[in-house]
Amino acid sequence: MIGRFNHLLIAALVVAHLLISLCWYSPFLFGYKWINVSNFQLSAVPPYNSIAFYWPFLVSIVNSIVFCYALAYLFMRLSIQNLWQGVLIGFALWFTFVFLFTLSHHQFAQQELALTLIDTGRDLVVVLLSSLTLAVFSRRNGSHE
Repeated sequence: MIGRFNHLLIAALVVAHLLISLCWYSPFLFGYKWINVSNFQLSAVPPYNSIAFYWPFLVSIVNSIVFCYALAYLFMRLSIQNLWQGVLIGFALWFTFVFLFTLSHHQFAQQELALTLIDTGRDLVVVLLSSLTLAVFSRRNGSHE
């Protein structure tokens, strides 16, 4: 099963996810706002020479890999071969499985709506980029090979 995927394309999407996150949470976009609304304490960041510092990055990379393969598999099973279908499926997945669950969780945790919008906004960009990319390549190749 794993041999049917375009591994290079998925690797490129994983790198794109990391770069989007780097930009999204940078001081140039939403970094300072995210720190303020999440009550994140910079003093709580573990030292660079500890595994605790790198653990969130590792989790993020694994998350992106699993997501990209799962989305590619879903697109193959649904025979997604045009951009419109890719965008609709990507948006539906984001809205139902990311936005609504995160909104609910943040409301129970009494987090500000701004935090939900920042976090899920980044996820929307990642999901739509992945959906568009996979739709384009499946259209070109007839699959994700």
